[in-house]
Amino acid sequence: MANPFQTAILGLLKAADLATTKSAKGKAFEDLVCHLFLQIPGVVNPQRNKKNVFDTEECLPGSANVHRSAGLPGSQFRAGPSPQSPCPV
Repeated sequence: MANPFQTAILGLLKAADLATTKSAKGKAFEDLVCHLFLQIPGVVNPQRNKKNVFDTEECLPGSANVHRSAGLPGSQFRAGPSPQSPCPV
């Protein structure tokens, strides 16, 4: 029997599998990524559908790492765009 986490992941993967357009499939995978990010202690505030500073490209989902002891260890594991990226977090 699947636990609630596994059930949620399977549901999100099924939604992506059943999507019939690229846009719907992309949104389903964004839902999956955001759900996974939020399972990491200290990762908060997932952002979606953000454009880069030039308003020409959509950025991948990003989050902030508030460095919880059970979560990611430090700023080298900061979720979201790299400092060189023009995409906002």
